[in-house]
Amino acid sequence: MADAPKINPTDTLRESYPKLNQAIDNANEALRNSEEALNTANQALTNSENTQEQLDQIVIEGDSSVEAAQARVDADGNVFTTLKERLDTKEQSFSAQLAQIDRQTNSIGDYLGYAHRLPTLFVSNENGNDNNPGGIKTPLKTINKALEKLQNGKGGNILILEGIYNEKIYIPNENITEDKTLTIKNYNYEKVIIDGTNLTAGSLLSNFRDHVTIEGIEFQNYWGDDENVQCIRNFASHFTVKYCVFHDIGVTSPTSNSATIINIYGTDADIQNGVEISRQAKNIKILNNKIYNCVCGWGEGITSTGNVYDITIEYNEIDNVGNIGINIGGGYPQASYLNPSNNFTKKALVRRNVVKNCYSPNNTSAAGIYVDSGQDVVVEQNIVINCATAYNVGSEVPGYHAMNIIFRNNLAYDCENYGLQLGAFEKSTNGLVSDVKVYNNTIVNCGRRTSIWVGMCQINAISDLEIKNNIFADFREKPEFVNEVEFISNSADDETSNIVIDNNIYFAPSNISPRFKFRGVIYNSLSDFSSATGFDEFSMYVDPEFADLANNVYKLKETSPALNAGEVVPEIGKVDLEDNIRVVNGTTSIGCYQNQSYRKEEEKTQDEEEIFLSVQSGYSIPYNYSKRIGRTVHLQFKVFKQGNTSFEQNTRHRIALLPDKMWPQTFAIPLSFSLHDSSGSFIFAPASVVVQPQNGLIDIYITGNSGVTSINVSGSYIVS
Repeated sequence: MADAPKINPTDTLRESYPKLNQAIDNANEALRNSEEALNTANQALTNSENTQEQLDQIVIEGDSSVEAAQARVDADGNVFTTLKERLDTKEQSFSAQLAQIDRQTNSIGDYLGYAHRLPTLFVSNENGNDNNPGGIKTPLKTINKALEKLQNGKGGNILILEGIYNEKIYIPNENITEDKTLTIKNYNYEKVIIDGTNLTAGSLLSNFRDHVTIEGIEFQNYWGDDENVQCIRNFASHFTVKYCVFHDIGVTSPTSNSATIINIYGTDADIQNGVEISRQAKNIKILNNKIYNCVCGWGEGITSTGNVYDITIEYNEIDNVGNIGINIGGGYPQASYLNPSNNFTKKALVRRNVVKNCYSPNNTSAAGIYVDSGQDVVVEQNIVINCATAYNVGSEVPGYHAMNIIFRNNLAYDCENYGLQLGAFEKSTNGLVSDVKVYNNTIVNCGRRTSIWVGMCQINAISDLEIKNNIFADFREKPEFVNEVEFISNSADDETSNIVIDNNIYFAPSNISPRFKFRGVIYNSLSDFSSATGFDEFSMYVDPEFADLANNVYKLKETSPALNAGEVVPEIGKVDLEDNIRVVNGTTSIGCYQNQSYRKEEEKTQDEEEIFLSVQSGYSIPYNYSKRIGRTVHLQFKVFKQGNTSFEQNTRHRIALLPDKMWPQTFAIPLSFSLHDSSGSFIFAPASVVVQPQNGLIDIYITGNSGVTSINVSGSYIVS
């Protein structure tokens, strides 16, 4: 194994990637050889102990023969003064070898992202055997066998080698502490597929154990006609699903049955034989996954319901799942035995997801993102495209209450029915909805304008609602559309109270007539609506001047009336849809995008310093608002290839932070990043970050599919 040459700061990308590939090859070879080296070292140590026993016997008997003298010479011809000197030297050598093997294993574990201090088992359906010990050269054949070996309170890592695995996975509950994590992931970013072909319906992966991570696996071809087909079903806490792909999963009778791709729900506490078998599911993370071409019927792409607390659903892409994309729910049948006091999701963050093409054969208003009886929920920085409804908050089941919900800095366009659907259908037959805030969203070309009136923003049975700083615009001019657009829609039933609507922008071209409806009364202009209801006193009916309407770019032109025209409210959020600072010099803009020209103008504090960035040749950083405030360094920037070309796969992209004197010698930096295509849309592509603190360098590796043209990076750390 040849040493990998070091990468110099002046290297070009073409000069760098062969060096990086050599380093990766060396790491992989070191991992493959570590088990063999460890076995060799252990065997050598055993041999040395046997030799010591023989020599002890020689010393006891006073043997001074030629054979005893020969024992003082090792295999390389080195002569030692005494037998003890030779044995001590060899023992030190064996210890050093073992330490080196441990360092190699730890280094590789850090690179590949698993807990290297815990037992690690390898699985290969091509070369494995379930009677093997589970090493890299002696892998197991099935994932379930690896799980069996890591039961009884053990933590560990299951690294799956490339292949297609046709098995249902069951992870039983155990009393597990946080230092006994279980990680199931693809080895070295290899393509690992769990295929459900010909497996019985139910759940393809069921988890009842705390502290489990599922990463980098593709799930496919799992079909059934059961009421509850589920790809991943989780009942436990501290559960993470990230960088996974799901497709071609569902039910064959979607009008009768349901499938859920990722289903999270907790239950009431239930103790059997001293083991808690069901309980609240908390600290759940669903991150950077892709779900597409599924048939969910009455189910959803991602569902959280039952006794769930603190769930984050972020950076996922959901496309064509046959019903609702993301659902933060409560009161559902699978957890109907729970008390209504805890049969719902509480504290949820739904952020930076892209949901598109979601329609249902059963529900004409199936939403991209739906909050149904959830509480303390933030829905921000999401994009919903071409769904029946974009964003919805309701409470379908009597006795439940959706409350403290925030929709902010989201974008939706080309949705057939509603852009926003706010409130329960009817108080008499549904639960309650209250304390909902709708701030700085951009809703374009949503709402049905054919034979049935469906407004861009529908308000049903709801109390304590604020709608501020939003853009509602409709530019559609197709023959099948009528020449009217209903921006606000509310029925004649008086089931609303304490409603505030203001500081919004509404617009449609002059040949499309606006209308606003509240409590069944129709108003044909914004001024008439405002005068009669008291709403929208400071709102405008004006073209928001989007940057590129033809290509669905809804950023604001420099002349847009939305710039700096919004009201600064306490829960507006810190950043806009693109992570630009939301409030600048005490002002904010209307809609999901902030004024781009002011992205660096955050008010200064007395002890504050700007951080400058530089990149290797061929890259640019047009957006950088990184700074040090006191001892805290905040990093937030976007990296482009020059000419907006795509980043190459399996290559390193280097950013240097200046001055490097601000970087301590050792630290942990929690960087997060997202990858986007040329239109700014999030795309799924596995990546990793390596930080070199001694010289202020950040290396980003893109290992997934092509098409990445920009990288958003953010994070912070404390200077020592």
